Amino acid sequence: EEKNHFDRAPSIQPSFFDFTSEILIDLFKIKSNQQVYKFKHIFNYLIFTLSLVFFYKFIEKRFKSKFLAILGFMSLFLYPRIFANSFYNQKDIFFTSLIIIFIYLFYQFLKKNNDKYLIFLSITFAIMFTTRIFSIPIILILFIFMFLFNENNSKKIIIDFFKFGSISALLIFLLWPYLWHAPVSNFIFGVKELLSYSPTYTILFEGNYISSNIAPLFE
Repeated sequence: EEKNHFDRAPSIQPSFFDFTSEILIDLFKIKSNQQVYKFKHIFNYLIFTLSLVFFYKFIEKRFKSKFLAILGFMSLFLYPRIFANSFYNQKDIFFTSLIIIFIYLFYQFLKKNNDKYLIFLSITFAIMFTTRIFSIPIILILFIFMFLFNENNSKKIIIDFFKFGSISALLIFLLWPYLWHAPVSNFIFGVKELLSYSPTYTILFEGNYISSNIAPLFE
């Protein structure tokens, strides 16, 4: 039976959430499996809650309205599926939370145009990338918006984009141990493998356990 990508290279997948939570688990000396399980749920929910604060601040600053900010905050917070996933989904909700934070920081950077927000942007993007490598298109979107807001200052755009790329690349290297041995070749191989990776699971369907890749689709 053919093995999947991660059987061949189990350390290939970056995971900032697991890396950070394990550090905190050791720091707080959490021992039992039950406590670890509960801590990861709490940690995931706290990150989501933090993103709600950024979401509120973004709407308030963008539309100059506390009412819209509260409405947006409550709509996101009380959406049933998002609320449920905020406790246990350590990939999608964690990544969504990072995107919300990134959008706020990027908006602040476009308005104030200083290096402080550029550094925060780079840190957030690096964490996003080591959570989901599908963050790559965000670089193109960021460059387009930088150009639209500073179309008369192309030199500064290139300099800022170079700063962003340099800081992000350094942080991605530090946060993705798989790159430490051979940064360039392992990065190329890792991205290609992760993009082509298609996980399969055993699921219960009509009383039988079957592979998820042969489960029938419903319209």
